[in-house]
Amino acid sequence: MDSFKAKDYHLYLERDFRLRWLRPDHLSEKLKKYIGLKDFLIQNEGYSVEGRDINSVRWGNGAVKILAWTQMHGNESTATMAIIDLMNFLAASDHYKEHRDMLRSKVQITIVPVLNPDGAEAFTRRNALNIDPNRDALAQQTPEMQTLLKVVKELEPDWCFNLHDQRNIFSAGDTDKTATISFLAASADVPKTLTKTRKLSMSLIGEMYKAISEMLPGHVGRYTDEYYHRALGEYFHKNDIPCILMESGAYRNDPARDMARKANFLGLIKAFEIIAKGEVKPEGINTYQAIPENSTNMLDLVVKDCELKLNGHSVKFDIGLLYEEKPNFETKELDRYYLLNDLGDLQYQFGIDEVQGGLLTSPYDNLKIGSPANFTITLKNNTTLQFKNGLQQ
Repeated sequence: MDSFKAKDYHLYLERDFRLRWLRPDHLSEKLKKYIGLKDFLIQNEGYSVEGRDINSVRWGNGAVKILAWTQMHGNESTATMAIIDLMNFLAASDHYKEHRDMLRSKVQITIVPVLNPDGAEAFTRRNALNIDPNRDALAQQTPEMQTLLKVVKELEPDWCFNLHDQRNIFSAGDTDKTATISFLAASADVPKTLTKTRKLSMSLIGEMYKAISEMLPGHVGRYTDEYYHRALGEYFHKNDIPCILMESGAYRNDPARDMARKANFLGLIKAFEIIAKGEVKPEGINTYQAIPENSTNMLDLVVKDCELKLNGHSVKFDIGLLYEEKPNFETKELDRYYLLNDLGDLQYQFGIDEVQGGLLTSPYDNLKIGSPANFTITLKNNTTLQFKNGLQQ
């Protein structure tokens, strides 16, 4: 039986499902085609603070149980789209039939897409109580966390996948390459003990890393493993359930995060295949430990070598900008604009986009850190680079 080939991903891509602001209704519409479909079970598992459904999708009848969830943070939608692509693969009837039959007989996959539907509706990280569900693993006061842990108790999963998005600031190591995918096998205690469970997660991540790196060389990183008492990955590892944290990030000329979406699909397919074959070995941690640790080297845009004439002096500096995304409830679209993040010597930071600057011709007082970009620069060819209220003109 051949492994899945990355070149075939396009066969399962849900092409009209490409949303940074992915709300519960968008997901419900996509799940309709799986209701009543052979091998798929869709059911309600609980309700959010505002009474929205939290549903699960189940596929396969194997002995090894896998649980994955997306949009624990409501504004992190990349993995949710990848999950629909994955379901398209599992529902298909094509030349991967043998691969599918093997998975079906060996594993049972349960997915909770959009765990935080209120946050998804409002495009916020937190839930409707303004609590971060990923810091509620101990207190368990949010209905979203209560629902997930109810599923855990009933399912008794052998493996968990905690799927998130990350900010554009992360680079894979101390480089100019965006961390398009980042991994973490969270610590189970403050000393960061390499428990057997944690080693299993590390080993599986190492195999996922190999598969993803073939399509994204240099763009995969890992997070530092400080112990967070209230976080979910730590909770699972403390309770001897291997849990893989996978975070989707930026890639140049890819505002919709299509590359990270594809990487999620390929990484999960590889992980499920390895789990089904029983090939995860707790001693195989070297690849994980060699994954470059994330740095915060990236900005969305760097305007290089700007010049300011001030009191008879010429001052040279760079301007660093980061995107802000806010939901517009009238247009039902995201408003996206630049915030001024930093000024000065930014030679050790890198822009996902970079442009050459020139002479600042707007008042220097317009350059306010943390505010929408409002400035004009005259370039060497006498054209202008202008930003107004965060938008490039």
